[in-house]
Amino acid sequence: MIGSELLSPLTVGQTYYASFWVNAAYGGPQQTGSACNNIGMLFTMDMVPWVMGMPQITLRNHAHVYTQQVVSDTTGWTLVSGSFVADSAYRYVVIGNHFSNANTAVQVIGPGNPNKAYVYVDAACLSTDPEACPMWTSVQENLMEEISLWPNPASDRLLIGWGSMPVQRVSLLDALGRLVLDREVWGSNEVVLATREYPAGLYHVLLEGAGVKRSGKFVVVH
Repeated sequence: MIGSELLSPLTVGQTYYASFWVNAAYGGPQQTGSACNNIGMLFTMDMVPWVMGMPQITLRNHAHVYTQQVVSDTTGWTLVSGSFVADSAYRYVVIGNHFSNANTAVQVIGPGNPNKAYVYVDAACLSTDPEACPMWTSVQENLMEEISLWPNPASDRLLIGWGSMPVQRVSLLDALGRLVLDREVWGSNEVVLATREYPAGLYHVLLEGAGVKRSGKFVVVH
């Protein structure tokens, strides 16, 4: 885990947008052989002390922003992002896996120690402005009621509706943040996707328009 003091404490009740990039570390002197999920940002009130090279922090099985998908890409960068409402005046941020082994998914990515999974971290961002940090994989659950995703899970097709919101573009990303669809939707209030053409798994939908930025998630099953 890595940590830092924030420039100023968070404001209770304020919505924050956070993101960072990760890359699965493989091989090297640590002989890393696996990748894992749950890499995320945890905001704390107290500084995390370091003893013998390891942080003395209680695993909480929680992080304010984290990825539920295994980060296994060793060549490219994976974006982890999301939003949350601050419930305390947090002063520090800690990036790492804050979940226990029992609550962590592990994937072997090559020869090496299967019990070790590390990531490189870059470009951590935190802001009250939703446009300040890259938010391609964000899932803002408090805004989900404004988006219609049906049926979910989907096997053959999925209808995405946004009512009267002035949406102009629909983007679709897979669980690793890779863009799989980018479509302009001027003058419409819904779009139908042929999900039978997509591999099974979790997907994120981003709707954008004049003063509009909403996101949701759905699962494809076959």
